Amino acid sequence: MRSTTILITRVAACLAFAACSCGGSSPSGGGPTRGGGGSLSPDGSAGGNAGGAMMPPQGGSSGHGAGGGTSTPDGGGPSTRDGGSSAAIFPDPTFTGESAAIAVGADGVTRLVYMAADPNGSSLPIRYGECASSCNDGGSWKFVVLGEYGSGGLGGSPRLALDAAGHPRVMWFSQADVGGASGFLYAECDTGCTTATNWHANEIIMGDAFTFRLQNSSFTLDPTGARHVLFQGSLGATYASCSTDCTNAASWTLDSLTSLPPNADLRFDAQGRLRAAYENFDPDVLNGYDLYYAECGGDCGQDASWQTTALFNVSTGTAAYPFSLALAPDGSPRLAFYDGNTNQLDYAWCSSTCTQAASWSVAIPSFPPDVGRSGVALAVGSDGAPRIAFSGSSSSGAGNDSASLAVCSSGCTSTAQAWNISLIESSGDIATPPPDPCSTGTSTWQLGNEPTLALDASSRAHVAYDLYALFKCQVATQPDGTPVYVVNTLPGPIRYAQP
Repeated sequence: MRSTTILITRVAACLAFAACSCGGSSPSGGGPTRGGGGSLSPDGSAGGNAGGAMMPPQGGSSGHGAGGGTSTPDGGGPSTRDGGSSAAIFPDPTFTGESAAIAVGADGVTRLVYMAADPNGSSLPIRYGECASSCNDGGSWKFVVLGEYGSGGLGGSPRLALDAAGHPRVMWFSQADVGGASGFLYAECDTGCTTATNWHANEIIMGDAFTFRLQNSSFTLDPTGARHVLFQGSLGATYASCSTDCTNAASWTLDSLTSLPPNADLRFDAQGRLRAAYENFDPDVLNGYDLYYAECGGDCGQDASWQTTALFNVSTGTAAYPFSLALAPDGSPRLAFYDGNTNQLDYAWCSSTCTQAASWSVAIPSFPPDVGRSGVALAVGSDGAPRIAFSGSSSSGAGNDSASLAVCSSGCTSTAQAWNISLIESSGDIATPPPDPCSTGTSTWQLGNEPTLALDASSRAHVAYDLYALFKCQVATQPDGTPVYVVNTLPGPIRYAQP
């Protein structure tokens, strides 16, 4: 039988469909305790920043048959998935998009922001949307354009936070083209936020083409509503903050930090103390990457204000992996992270003296292997139970053809945890066919990339995630007639679900 040669590439192809053509060990110093995962059982619904790795503390389908594999690391129990009864939707189907951020305010309104592209690729807007109720009905959503993120598509990755009254605050990065000017834009709205004229926006931090790296940025609010952002500056991490008149660039204070890298996930507790998690090189770089935890009691733009500890080695190679920080109702930290050494999604917690690694415990829930490799989002409900949104395979866990929500049902601060996994949807549940630019008939949807998660007042989950088409194009033929293919990707519209 003749074989087929496939070259797999990642393309920074156009965002719009129509615009594309063919073409370890634990760190030393007293490590946390590890335990096995508890049992998992099917559950058709989720009980009851947040959001993706950078979210603030306040983010027609057919059923799919159960196909759960089992995995029992360190004594963990079996995992079973339900039939994916929750229907996900395209809340803003006209635009393709990436890097969604979601939040639910005290008023019960769900907010969503993402970097978009119109169908013909002529504009690259940051789009903001709201839904007050029945959010699994696409007609319940209303969207507005906040601004552009650069004609070259080099900016984007908006961050969303809500103040105590539910007023949205948004920050994103804009860069017109390679070598062009760049900067962070900040926008805010206090009423009628699906009307563009009610938003106030301005560039508040300017730089040259290489000053900032947008993917490495975190934005959150403290309990008073003051804004805080950590980003990549020309000399390393920069911490910026603003209390009032924040659409005025002069109102922002900027400090350089060496204590934290710009990829830290930031969360304020109710007392205004800042907590952070991040991945960075192990002190011995040959050991790869460690996951770190840090705390600051005030004046967080100063290195002396931070206490930091290394928790877990998550990779012995050169790759970092997804992680997400959330706070329990009492303010104690929780972590979900992908361990590249074991190819498992882990969950860790601490109750006190959390800047000491020995105070942390970690469980390895019996999730299928490889889930969470491309993104993980953690949120903790008012009931104290963690929820984790992740991508993976609807069968074995490998790949990216499903999105799921896991809810801890018992023993959540013990090594005998029980988790219920609810399949949000698999790629086969999406009725809209994926684009197939080269007409090879092999295009498939891949989903769950960069999930973002928020909980409402009843601790019900709201999940959004990226969707992209994986398609194949023939680019050559070998002398014996064997076709040579290149595999490319194209973003689709953002997906939303309320499992």
